Amino acid sequence: STLEKQSGIILDEITTQQQQQQSSSSSSSSLFRGDSSWQSNVMGGGWSAFRLQRLGEWNARNCASFPQTYKLLQSLDIPFAVRGVCFARQEPNSGVQPHSDGRNFILTSHLGLQIPTTKTTKTTTTTKDSSSSSNADSTTITEG
Repeated sequence: STLEKQSGIILDEITTQQQQQQSSSSSSSSLFRGDSSWQSNVMGGGWSAFRLQRLGEWNARNCASFPQTYKLLQSLDIPFAVRGVCFARQEPNSGVQPHSDGRNFILTSHLGLQIPTTKTTKTTTTTKDSSSSSNADSTTITEG
């Protein structure tokens, strides 16, 4: 995909922002302050995000920090869902708890920019049969 092929642009900007954050002495300049307490309750501890778009509205101030990323996203000519566009970060040895944002009719796409080398990745998908109260779990474990 165009986004994947040009991911270096995004990685360069996020790396620059992280380096600027590290050189800043102010903790209030943290790029990943956390999206909201509600989001942390949904996603689990150790997760934070920096949003470029939320609920269909672009955040001009945040987009100004990532001008090339914003330009690239705009050039893709794809509809962005009400779910939003963000940089998300996961702390080591944490996870994303099973959740739903109630918008399961929208396809979510993730583009990994900085992925640590790991031996095992565990993914669990839970599906609920709407005609009953039962859930079905499917777990995939990948050795890498």
